[in-house]
Amino acid sequence: MKKILAKNEFYLFTILFVICMTIGGMNSVFFSLGNMVDLLRTAIPYGIFAIGIMIVIVSGGIDISFPAIATLSTYVTLLVFTNGNNEGNLLLFFLISCLIGLLLGLVNGFFIALFDFPPLIVTLATQSIYYGIQYTFFGSKRLTFLPEYINAFSKAGLFTVVDENGMSYIFPVYFLILAFVLLLAFLVLRYTFAGRGIFAIGGSKSSAVRVGFNVKLLQFLVYGASGTIAALGGAVYTIMIRQGNPASLIGLEMTIISIVVLGGIDINGGKGSIFGLILGLAFFTVINNSLILVEISSYWKTLVLGIAMYLYAAVIAYKGKIRDKQVHEIDGQDLQKKGRKC
Repeated sequence: MKKILAKNEFYLFTILFVICMTIGGMNSVFFSLGNMVDLLRTAIPYGIFAIGIMIVIVSGGIDISFPAIATLSTYVTLLVFTNGNNEGNLLLFFLISCLIGLLLGLVNGFFIALFDFPPLIVTLATQSIYYGIQYTFFGSKRLTFLPEYINAFSKAGLFTVVDENGMSYIFPVYFLILAFVLLLAFLVLRYTFAGRGIFAIGGSKSSAVRVGFNVKLLQFLVYGASGTIAALGGAVYTIMIRQGNPASLIGLEMTIISIVVLGGIDINGGKGSIFGLILGLAFFTVINNSLILVEISSYWKTLVLGIAMYLYAAVIAYKGKIRDKQVHEIDGQDLQKKGRKC
């Protein structure tokens, strides 16, 4: 029980449970199958983006260029296919988008790993550069006439849910992409040498070097993975909205970082879990999409999320003070024992 209470995920789960029960008690529609499907569908692209950013933050870095990477990689791929008379296929669409995202992410890794530039400055610069490339060379026109295989995939479902009013809701097949990325990230971070290295350099870069981790290579790979996942999230988001919109992801970086922080991932690096990330994603999705069910204007969602982050940070800080106090008490007792022996 003490181990459970020591985890930040326990407190986030408790808060999320209380909020869900409150909203559900005020409006029973919240717990309807149709609403659950809508919530899960909405969470898919946010979840994919959050996984990439979680990996970066756990490694002790930050990446605010991922919306620009997602936009540029997906838009360029769409232009290739639409100008080619809708040739290609869905697998090629994902593959090319992810390859472009990988290359753009590696640019971040190059300057951060090899030159030890601050991640915030580097990714802020590349964000501006990528958006500049987007609007200068490829334009800002919305692409609404997508290849048929993309439109077909956006409508495909794993199953259909029918509520008590007879309305049907399709559970999207692209949910499997989120599930796959979550599972892959969990396995890599939990069971691989590279995963342990990512946590190690986030905790202490110098200590990671001393125990034998190749810090520069790991940083290079982390930002490459972040770019790839960003491109994948951008492709899924494009499929969801069924258009290529260069402006649709602008400003998303703070939202995703908020999800990651709410999930208990330490912004200083070295700590975090996939389960915590899922809780943070669930918390954001519920607040972002369910306030209207209790007749609260959607304009309040930003304020509510800000207050929630503040309260969550206060809980973590309070726990830290208690832990530090316990450590000091133990150290004081040890000193008293040594004094008696002397």
